[in-house]
Amino acid sequence: KRKYLSDLVNYSLICNDGFAEDMTAIAMSAGAPGATISKLKHICLKESKNQKVSTAREISNMIVSKNQVEKITASLEGNGLFDDNCAGTIITSPVPKACTYLGPN
Repeated sequence: KRKYLSDLVNYSLICNDGFAEDMTAIAMSAGAPGATISKLKHICLKESKNQKVSTAREISNMIVSKNQVEKITASLEGNGLFDDNCAGTIITSPVPKACTYLGPN
């Protein structure tokens, strides 16, 4: 038998290259338990008016509880995630069940 965690949120922040480490530290200070940072490439198929979004992007994926989302988002917003330099975006999706090591039964 395994123990599962439930009612979680996949919290992904996407930003210009070079900002994910600092933004992830801010999210973790606001309650996120950990993260995985990966590199992305932004491809725009038609000319965009938003020149602030770099082709070199990063994504930080975190699994957090539903009640942490608002606090983490407010902290990131207050620390520049949505500014022109960082050009951040947040995407969330429900995680109905997650399995992790919870120690011996």
